[in-house]
Amino acid sequence: MLTRSPEDNRAPVRNRAALAKRNDGSHSVEAYFACCLTCVQILGECGHCFLLGWMDNPARYKAVPHGRPNSKQIAFVSALIAIGAVVRIGIGEVAMVSPEPLYGVVIKVGLSETLSFVSGLVFGPLSGFITGFSIIVISDVAIAPGAWTPFIASIIGLLGVCGGVVGRFRPKPTPKMLLAAAVPLTLLSEFLQNAWVSLFFNVPLSMTMLTGASTLIAALVNNVIFFPTVGYKTVEYLQSHFSLRSKSKVETRC
Repeated sequence: MLTRSPEDNRAPVRNRAALAKRNDGSHSVEAYFACCLTCVQILGECGHCFLLGWMDNPARYKAVPHGRPNSKQIAFVSALIAIGAVVRIGIGEVAMVSPEPLYGVVIKVGLSETLSFVSGLVFGPLSGFITGFSIIVISDVAIAPGAWTPFIASIIGLLGVCGGVVGRFRPKPTPKMLLAAAVPLTLLSEFLQNAWVSLFFNVPLSMTMLTGASTLIAALVNNVIFFPTVGYKTVEYLQSHFSLRSKSKVETRC
C-alpha cells in the first residue's frame, strides 16, 4: 500500500500559505522594481536564443563583435544608460514645476528613445532593450516610481529591440534613414503607452489618444530632431571606435 511521506503532507500547507501570501492584495514600489529586475534576468537567460542570435549576427557589422559582451561594450551601454537617465531626471524636474497643461509636453523631451534605438542598432537587440528599460527604471527612482514604471520601461526597451532589427539589415545607417525610422517608432511607442493607460485606468483608447495628442506631437518632434542628429553621431562614434580598435588588434598580431 502506498503511503504519503511527511513532506507530502506538508506540501498542501505550504501551497495554501503561498496562495494566501499571493492573494493578500499588497503591492509596493519594491514589488514593481523586483518585477523589472526579473524581466531583465529572464531576458539575459534568453539572450542566446535563435532569434537574438540571428539579429546579433557578427556579419552585419564586423567592427562590433556580438555574442558575449566584452568590457568595452558593457562600458558603452552603461554610459548610454547613464546619459539617458540623467537627461530624463533633469527634464522630469523641469516638468514637475511646469504648468499642468505643459507637463505632458515637457516630459516627452529627452534622449531615452534615441539612445535605446542606437544601443540596439550598434550592440544588438538585447543591449537595446536593457538600455531603454534601465533608463526608465533608474530615472523613475528619482522622479516618481509607480505601477507604470515596468510597462513604460518595456515599451522604451522595445524600441531598442527595433534598433537591433534595423541594424541587422542596415548596420551603417544614414541620417535620412534614422529620420524615417523615428516617425513609425514614435507612433508605436505613443500608441502602446496610450493603450496601457486605457487598460490600466479603464478609459476608452480613443479618449486617451485624443487627450494625448499634444504629447504625441511633442514626442514626434523630439525624436525627429534627435534621431538623425544625436543618434547618428552616436552610432558613427561607436562604430568608428570599434573599427579602429579592430584595426589596431590586427596590426598588433601582424
